Amino acid sequence: IIQGRPGAGKDTQGRMLQDLCGFKFFGSGYELRQLSSRFPVLAESLSKGNLAPEVIIKFLFTQSLIKLEKFEPIVFSGTPKKLGEAKALMDMLELLKRKPLMVVIDISEELAKERILLRRSCDNCETSFCNQNLVENPVCPQCGGSLEIRAENTTKEAVDKIFSWYKTDVEEVIRYFENLGLAVHVNGN
Repeated sequence: IIQGRPGAGKDTQGRMLQDLCGFKFFGSGYELRQLSSRFPVLAESLSKGNLAPEVIIKFLFTQSLIKLEKFEPIVFSGTPKKLGEAKALMDMLELLKRKPLMVVIDISEELAKERILLRRSCDNCETSFCNQNLVENPVCPQCGGSLEIRAENTTKEAVDKIFSWYKTDVEEVIRYFENLGLAVHVNGN
């Protein structure tokens, strides 16, 4: 499980584990963007910086886990975000006899906000970038696709809301894993 502030590089690190080590990748943001194309109400809520309903997150990660073979490793990027999700994930992992480790990428709030303002995502190859040159020329360097600002990063209110629930919800999840002895921190500054 990779966790950290928005813009910490959770998806980037998770995709590296996928590409270099064969991990299956579960990114709640990516999964929700795919799902929201079929559910406009969800898309509208997420674009305002709201968290997805827990029932949806639980369903998505359970669906991903039950498809795995016993030996297949999986990396969760940015999930769980709420304590109820964390407990449900731990229950599911226990049923499957898997033991998680949470890696928390620690970055300052200032750096996180700077990265969010620069972040552009490619829908074609599912890669995100934080680079001023790509803001000015939004073409994906990996596949040539168009880079877009994520809907949840387009307004100050939405970004502020994301940082607010990070402090109230995600930090509680991190403490939960710390109390279980299942969290390590790395400096991402």
